[in-house]
Amino acid sequence: MSQNTGVVIDTPEAMEHFRMANAIMRLRFETKTGMSSSRGSTLQFVRREYGIIAGTKKKALALMEQKYLDTYGWEYGKKEEA
Repeated sequence: MSQNTGVVIDTPEAMEHFRMANAIMRLRFETKTGMSSSRGSTLQFVRREYGIIAGTKKKALALMEQKYLDTYGWEYGKKEEA
């Protein structure tokens, strides 16, 4: 029998990282497929939560990816180099 392993996000820093990564993932999905999130406007979320000023999801995605790079020091989707 195999064990399930999971990740516990229990620090404010980890929670913020998850929220930012989730916003980027949602924007990537929406720009690639043309579909919208059922959890409300992702564009409105990144405007409100991160101060992103963009008229389109594509521009918001580019700004969020840059914000991620500036915040964490590596590109979204790449593993942190040790």
